[in-house]
Amino acid sequence: MVLTLGRILFGFYKRSDCKCIALLYALLFIWPVELCVKSPEHYYKSYKMRSHVLVYKEFQPVELENSYGASGPIDATDLVDRVPHKRLVRFNINNTKIIFIKENARWMTKTLRKHLLDLNQHIENQWPGRDVYIQVHDTWNPRNFRKKVTPMGTENHQSFTMDHFHWAGRGIDMSLVSEGFISKDFHPGKLAQLALYSAGFDWCIYKYTNLLHCSVKRDSAKSADWYGCFANNSTVYVEQKNEFIKMKNLKIGDRVLTIAKNGEVRFSPVIGFFHQSFIETERFVEIRTVNNSQSIHISPEHLIYRVSRSNFTYRNPFTKTEREKAATELFIHHKEVIFASSVIPGDFIFIVDLHKDLQVQKVDKVIKYVVKQGKIAPLTQEGNLIVNSIFVSCISSFKNENYAFLALYPYFMISKFWHGASNFLCYYTSFLIKLAELFFPFYFYKET
Repeated sequence: MVLTLGRILFGFYKRSDCKCIALLYALLFIWPVELCVKSPEHYYKSYKMRSHVLVYKEFQPVELENSYGASGPIDATDLVDRVPHKRLVRFNINNTKIIFIKENARWMTKTLRKHLLDLNQHIENQWPGRDVYIQVHDTWNPRNFRKKVTPMGTENHQSFTMDHFHWAGRGIDMSLVSEGFISKDFHPGKLAQLALYSAGFDWCIYKYTNLLHCSVKRDSAKSADWYGCFANNSTVYVEQKNEFIKMKNLKIGDRVLTIAKNGEVRFSPVIGFFHQSFIETERFVEIRTVNNSQSIHISPEHLIYRVSRSNFTYRNPFTKTEREKAATELFIHHKEVIFASSVIPGDFIFIVDLHKDLQVQKVDKVIKYVVKQGKIAPLTQEGNLIVNSIFVSCISSFKNENYAFLALYPYFMISKFWHGASNFLCYYTSFLIKLAELFFPFYFYKET
């Protein structure tokens, strides 16, 4: 079928009136390359290399907030006049050192929420064990709202542009507060340094004597939760080392435990990473089985397998042999794949025990949300893997796993013969996401 599709596309290309298809393909490919991750040049810009504490009224980068080199562009289509709104999410994570002084301040874009979580982690690292908090005064704010953006370069542009970013949910006003802690670094200038150079905000200004204003670019494929991940300290079993290792130490070519379609537990090589970071923070769902036998930190949009609930009641067999047989039967005939955020206590998920046998375990507890630093998302040749003894997919964000595997088929084939293909996995995935957004938007993970 794949070869037939290839012949059809090649036939289209040879026709002179279809040359535009090649151009369209190129445009669709080049665009996501910029969205996949920030390019290396971004981190080596002069202002990024000169990490320093900002002084009063200083802003970095030294460009207008609305410019491409800062947090721009922004236009009337970005502005939001009410909440809830499909472009904004409510910050509802409680186990952080972030204080919101009003309800409107909790509404923001996914990109802003991500950078705010990163900043929270850097604050904890900067003052460990201290009662230091980020106090958020404003994010989305309908004050004096107008569905119009003042053109760049006009007299009123600079004075109104910060309001525009607030109306879009992409701007934030914040300060540092503490209970009895005094330090010479405890001021908005230090907060600006951490926000700009560590947490990755796109533009910051030391606005008032006790207030910092920062903003971010629009949500995009690189930042809007497309890539589901696992915590760095999660473990996988590696054949070459004959032991469990932390995922942060995982390398291309390592053979890890996976499960074939027939329920056979076997090893499969790691052929790439969708995402890998030791410093970025991520929101995870913590899933625990009965008696805390197994647990996993997995991002909400990642796919995980469970026993289908439809017309089925699971009864735990008495003997180990019967349990293995029942688990295999369930795996083949009653397995379904869902987003991790949809798992609830009482669900049955698939696990692999110490003897590398397939079993079924009941979920006892689900915690939403847990914030951790460091995340990783490997891809195996089998398309799944065993993390902390729990069976999960390598796919995230897109609920139809079969479509995702079909789209990744060329990469699976190329990676068998060329290990260097792993360098292009991120770009290829972004290209696929852009196509999927056009043709299958209803399959994507939706924030709940």
